[in-house]
Amino acid sequence: MYSLRWFLTPAIASFGVILLSQLPTIAQNQSDVTGPNVDPPLNQSDITGPQPIEISPIDLIEPLETEEPSNIIDETPPEDDAIVDNPNQQQPQNNSTPNNSIENVPVDNDSDSAGLPVSDGNVVPENPTDFSENPQNNSGEPSLIDSTTTTANSSENIDNIDRNNSVHVETSRPIEASILDAFFGDKNTELEVDRQRYENLVAQSDIPTTLQLFEEFYALEFSNFLGIELFGKVAQVDEIAAKLYEMWQVTGKKAAFLYISSYEDRLELLLIPPVPPLDGSEITPVSRLKNIPKQQQTIAQGYLEEVISHSEKHVIPNLSSEIVSKEIGLFQNAITDPRKRGSSQYLPHAQQLYQWFVDPVDPSLQEKEIDILVLAVNQGLRSVPFAALHDGDRFLIEKYALTLVPSFGLTDISFVDFRNSPILAMGASEFSDLSDLPAVPLELEEIANSGLPTDAFLNEGFTVENFLQQNENKQYRGIHIATHAEFRPGALSNSYIYFYNNKIGLDRLRKITDRLGWNLTTTPAIELLTLSACRTALGDPQAELGFAGLAVLYGAKSALASLWYVSDEGTLGLMGEFYNHLQNNPLKSIALQEAQLAMLRGETYSENGLLHFSNGQTTAWEDETKSQQKFDYSHPYYWSAFSLIGNWN
Repeated sequence: MYSLRWFLTPAIASFGVILLSQLPTIAQNQSDVTGPNVDPPLNQSDITGPQPIEISPIDLIEPLETEEPSNIIDETPPEDDAIVDNPNQQQPQNNSTPNNSIENVPVDNDSDSAGLPVSDGNVVPENPTDFSENPQNNSGEPSLIDSTTTTANSSENIDNIDRNNSVHVETSRPIEASILDAFFGDKNTELEVDRQRYENLVAQSDIPTTLQLFEEFYALEFSNFLGIELFGKVAQVDEIAAKLYEMWQVTGKKAAFLYISSYEDRLELLLIPPVPPLDGSEITPVSRLKNIPKQQQTIAQGYLEEVISHSEKHVIPNLSSEIVSKEIGLFQNAITDPRKRGSSQYLPHAQQLYQWFVDPVDPSLQEKEIDILVLAVNQGLRSVPFAALHDGDRFLIEKYALTLVPSFGLTDISFVDFRNSPILAMGASEFSDLSDLPAVPLELEEIANSGLPTDAFLNEGFTVENFLQQNENKQYRGIHIATHAEFRPGALSNSYIYFYNNKIGLDRLRKITDRLGWNLTTTPAIELLTLSACRTALGDPQAELGFAGLAVLYGAKSALASLWYVSDEGTLGLMGEFYNHLQNNPLKSIALQEAQLAMLRGETYSENGLLHFSNGQTTAWEDETKSQQKFDYSHPYYWSAFSLIGNWN
């Protein structure tokens, strides 16, 4: 698969026109296509780091705008928020959309596997690494919140960012793409993608080829938008099933991959579950068959056929992306509209989307006892609050932990228990031109009190200079940022994050993380990057790419972010629950699921000026409108906005 930390060189390829005339030859003869390199990132000798990035002080910081953006909405819940309809009450189905039948695509298990990609790599289990750093202050105790910076003055530090101090590691070959790579013309010429021909190709393909098409197209889509160049190899269906099985053995939790693609004339689902080896034999995917004994080739071929037999491809015909997009918009609006927050008007839309996206594969997920559902979706679907989909009895989050990924190949799935490793928590509660976030100090304090070793900095301590200095002085494995952030339409530079008195474009933030070497294979990865108060332009393709590509962009294995601004106390409640559960369970997706369930079940609530958590702990929270009455956060507005992106382990 592609390396997660190869990026930060400008993309050399724009999408080109798919040459459909080459399709039959390429689809049947893929001998030049190689499978993914699934060795641990630090052992991928053929995958190297970024080209040098020049960092200018002017590039890093953008002055705050003096006018408050008009699209910042007041997230104060209405007075009747405490009255929430029973979400389990059966609602009438939305009849505005067609009742499409679900079509199972037959699988040709007798297809010639000799045409499948070949590689000389080896599948190696990624053993978890124990990082036990426990940062302490001078008193010997973990650091709590520090509202002052420990750096020198601002201008001095910005000027001291040495543009010659960037790490330069020679890059290797670009991604060894296969099907789509041959369809693109001159990669230095910007051409338009022929989406219709690509969609037709997907419709004609069997499970292995469909999987490869999804992986390649998603990777190229993110590469093009994020401005990164990919290195590595393309994942194949048996390799994905094998890796899912390996991680099941490591973590004790079963994860399944679900690809969801919405097209002009249909919706397609592709499910890849974990598949154990046959008769206890060692797993050798077909893409590794080069120069191995014939007997092992026979075993590998048998494993491939076993994977295909357990995988599923479903097509819902006559369900256009326009219909799906409209239903998603109604769903999002019903959840986020403050006037509807005391009702369950979202439920018909939640059930309709569940019927399309999950219902076809749910019997298999239940039969296989899947714990974690990993979602790789295409344009228009990346801002769906999947946790709030509803089967008529339960929310999806009540059945599975959820993770959104750009693709399998763009995700480092290795497991590291980083609970004893340091976390850097920074945030701002006061803004000159945006609404204040008064709960941020309590949010940082909750993280520090969760038992996870934390260094926290508030307001004046949350500067670009101090962010750089703290990361250069200590190897953090978790980064938590509590401040306003926006994923906006258009180029990545249109989106931003607010430091204290500084507004940083997401493209400029990438230069900061370049400076820190987050993307290099020579440094331990950032296990989790959290943005607790961000908002995405729902339904906009570029904004969705920025949101779903968050972990890829900055070299983090996982990112936790919100699709819309959640109320201050709601964010405090969910983040407190998440870090408390993370202390007890090292799997990030499971910790987020437990946090969302605590909110949904009313175990997190405010009453008499206190915010109550599911573990019995409380924190003072003065909210004049609800301080004397019990108020819970069971409505999906409060918990479904938060999505884990990337590594689910």
